[in-house]
Amino acid sequence: MKTREQEWAQSAYDKVRHRQKEDRSWKDKYVSQVKGFPQLVKTSGLAQAIAFVDSRGEEPQRAFLHDVAATLGYESVEALEERARKAPLADYIHLTRQVLGVAQWYRRYADIIFADEKGDQRGVGG
Repeated sequence: MKTREQEWAQSAYDKVRHRQKEDRSWKDKYVSQVKGFPQLVKTSGLAQAIAFVDSRGEEPQRAFLHDVAATLGYESVEALEERARKAPLADYIHLTRQVLGVAQWYRRYADIIFADEKGDQRGVGG
């Protein structure tokens, strides 16, 4: 039996690995969203952060949201956003913590996997 963290880690790894086929510019935008999204959530709140990225983001940014939603078991970004908007306060806080936890796994794997492609070590060792 896997822990929730192990399931999140495996899902993030699989999804980031799947994004390797994209071009460098696409991956740079994806990584930028991976790195910036947690701060956006902390500053604006989960529902607003999702709505902002979904409406104003480019395809790589929206792809990151889709990946996070899928990792948490939602069928779409819209389903995650709706849950965030309609959740009672305690559930909203819990969901926010889950999204931030999942986002950490995406950052770890994006740093490692995409750094390996460039032949550098920017994501390894801190």
